[in-house]
Amino acid sequence: SVLATMMLYWLGAVDSFSTALEMYVSDIFFFLLAAFAIAAAVRKSPLPHRLLVWFIRHGRNSAKFLLLAFMVITALISTVISDLAACALFASILSPMLKRMPKDCKEARVFAKCVMMGIPMAALAGGIMIPIGSPSNITLLGLLRDSTQVDVSFLGWMVVGVPWGALCLVMSWGALCVFCKPHITGDMAKVFCMDMGRNVKITAPEIKLVVFMVGIFALWIIQGVTGVLSSTQVAIIGMVILFFPGMELLDWNSYAEETPWDLVIMLGGVIAIGRALTSAGAIDW
Repeated sequence: SVLATMMLYWLGAVDSFSTALEMYVSDIFFFLLAAFAIAAAVRKSPLPHRLLVWFIRHGRNSAKFLLLAFMVITALISTVISDLAACALFASILSPMLKRMPKDCKEARVFAKCVMMGIPMAALAGGIMIPIGSPSNITLLGLLRDSTQVDVSFLGWMVVGVPWGALCLVMSWGALCVFCKPHITGDMAKVFCMDMGRNVKITAPEIKLVVFMVGIFALWIIQGVTGVLSSTQVAIIGMVILFFPGMELLDWNSYAEETPWDLVIMLGGVIAIGRALTSAGAIDW
């Protein structure tokens, strides 16, 4: 991707090397960096696990409700982290529970199969709900704006993305219930009751994260209505707040470990090539 960006100048597609670099480091590039910061803060927090435990406590005797709970939480978290990361996160949480289920029980095998198919389905559904749900969403916004001058706001995306994502989620859950017919027995229910009786007090960083997420979404929605700030500016403000001393939401080491830098570099090159195609007139041709 870096080589392709430099070749834009060497091959004469852009006037100067600095122009090629400007195309590489666009505002979408910084939006992507901020989105990964928010994702890192969510993955670092025990909040996803706490939400999952709450659903298990309230529906541990119904296989269909449990399956829906797992899928809803996965979709919810997938709106702010990448689809693959959401799959990995919830598969790692649920895998120990599923391994404790009776090995010789047909119902247990069917239920485990439904859960492991439902998690990626839900992650994909959640990933299309809001722009930061997937890096490809962010890349698409940049290419769309550069090639057609159509600027889709955060709120504008949600107006379409949330209903479609919810519809995909419900249809996926319904298909699993109809074709696989998950069922849960008393022994299986005990597996999900283990370690669920303890009431662990919610921590201050979790409360701060919830307040932060509500605030950042409110700013994005206000931005979509008023147009005072851009989506990227709101994202950068949110990323800066995450690193504030005393917030205890994100540190550089966690951010550096959680961010897929190869993907960031690659998408920068993709955006640069797309902008060069537009500026050179190749898109019109």
